[in-house]
Amino acid sequence: MFKSNSEIITIDAKTTEPISTGVVFWSHDKGTAKMIFRLKKDSIEQSMPKGTIVPICLEFNSKTADNGRGKHVYHSTIEDAIKGIVSIVLEDNILGYVGRVDGSIYIELPDSRSLDTAGRFTFDIKRSPIDENVPE
Repeated sequence: MFKSNSEIITIDAKTTEPISTGVVFWSHDKGTAKMIFRLKKDSIEQSMPKGTIVPICLEFNSKTADNGRGKHVYHSTIEDAIKGIVSIVLEDNILGYVGRVDGSIYIELPDSRSLDTAGRFTFDIKRSPIDENVPE
């Protein structure tokens, strides 16, 4: 069972504003907070050759990080290589964070080429009332 959200990420050279997903995951969503992304280029589903890796970088404000920003990089699961569908399930350690999370999606092709999709998105993590006494 998952709490999930699906977003379309357009692969483009033009800069766009991050997608404000409106998603809120909670600290108690352990193993169930799933984000699904549909990668498209020119309105066409972006198929991915075997061996493609799709890293998703999540950044957030952090008092303990060197530059004030914490970062987690996930290697997404390729759900459907033909239709360009990838997903991540948030790890427990990021669910301890409370606040806005900024995400970005990249593609690493098996022939050593890579690209920044320019796919940016945001979501929030909040503390579940049952977890209020658990430290960040």
